[in-house]
Amino acid sequence: MQRLLLAVVVLLAALLLARDPYVDKADAFFLDWLLRNTPASGDHAPLTVVEIGGSPTVETQPNQQAAGNSPESHPNAGAVSPLDFALFFQGILEFKPTVVAVEPPYVNLPDVTTTRVPLLFNYRGEVIPAFALQAFLTWARIPMSEVQIEIGSHIALPGDRKIPINWDGTLMVNPNWSKLGRRFVLNELLLLAQQRQKNSALESLHEDLILARTPSNLLAPADVFAATIVTLQSNHFVRRVSVLFDGAVVLFVALLASRAVRASRIDLVLGLIAFTAGYCLIAFTVMARYAIWVPGLVPLGTAWLLGLLAFFWPRPKHRAEATEIAVPPPAP
Repeated sequence: MQRLLLAVVVLLAALLLARDPYVDKADAFFLDWLLRNTPASGDHAPLTVVEIGGSPTVETQPNQQAAGNSPESHPNAGAVSPLDFALFFQGILEFKPTVVAVEPPYVNLPDVTTTRVPLLFNYRGEVIPAFALQAFLTWARIPMSEVQIEIGSHIALPGDRKIPINWDGTLMVNPNWSKLGRRFVLNELLLLAQQRQKNSALESLHEDLILARTPSNLLAPADVFAATIVTLQSNHFVRRVSVLFDGAVVLFVALLASRAVRASRIDLVLGLIAFTAGYCLIAFTVMARYAIWVPGLVPLGTAWLLGLLAFFWPRPKHRAEATEIAVPPPAP
């Protein structure tokens, strides 16, 4: 009876936790952590990033700037000379690319992070595409007249393609997906264009979306536009797992209540650590292979709540086994 009571308490606590409005914010932190630490996987994306005015700004970690490319180390990093842009356009236009986009745009980008990027803006009551979406639509040759927008749901494109968006018009992206595109510095691009070798890496530039970026973009995190464009090109969007998964995990944790109250406290702590590590490993695997993210707070919070209750739950006392006592024979 006590074990059933513990399982009911865990289920009720999980339901109350799932209805808390702060759960979504906590899961957003968990999702950001998953995305930043999930490596890029997939085919090459038709995107070429050209670094103008400095060395490559690709980072090992998307939320960190590369050494020697911080605004403190380059006081004039954001001020690229007109000559650099003139040389870039002179070298790149010879290959007749479909789209040449220059980053950063000179508009403000509110609430831009490495994993949440706006695709739509509300300008004087009219919904307009953001920089990444507009560059993608131009590259894909899709006019805005053929785009249907459902705020909070999706952006419908020709060919039954849908881009999932949040209620604020943002898209969840994996910042590491920017590494699926090619990357050149300006000097390397000009050198390859001058050599004109056969089987050069620049021969397919006419099929790529060219994104020119400066060493320091103060309006957004590094490579956020490149990651967004690759996400739109690959049609590989980050989606949440079904709510049935949440219920299955919570039910599984509740079924472990009978074993938790009988286990020793050391085994209980070790089991909680193993469950947390295994759950995070599953979350990384599902994200890397299928771009599906699983929630973190409700399943892990329910498991640790069960562990905390079971840790202080009184253990049943084992009955002493009956032993046979030999009766000595009566004295003569």
